[in-house]
Amino acid sequence: PFIGCPGEGSSNQGRVTALTVSGGTGLSGTIPSEIGDLPLLDNLMFFDERNLTGPIPQTFSKLTNLRVLTLNSNSLSGSIPSFLGQLKKLAQVDLSDNRFSGPIPTSLGSLPKLSVFNV
Repeated sequence: PFIGCPGEGSSNQGRVTALTVSGGTGLSGTIPSEIGDLPLLDNLMFFDERNLTGPIPQTFSKLTNLRVLTLNSNSLSGSIPSFLGQLKKLAQVDLSDNRFSGPIPTSLGSLPKLSVFNV
């Protein structure tokens, strides 16, 4: 298991710019919506957490600095939210190995920096 939150010793000290949760930490339930209140977050990774369920939180729409979104190998469900297409800095998105349903939002096709998209 790993939970990481870099920032110490950098110019962003005290400000969360990356969050990684992986490898069976024992987390269960939904992804906390409060993560959407981290305005400087540019790298968010929740993976290999099979007890994480529910949708991608609506509050993630506020993560306008997000470049990397990795939510693979969980048990997330619902639709892939169209608001992801408004996060113009997104370059990598991995939503694979979950339980999402419905179409892939067309708004994702307009992301100017998107180079990796796995679903």
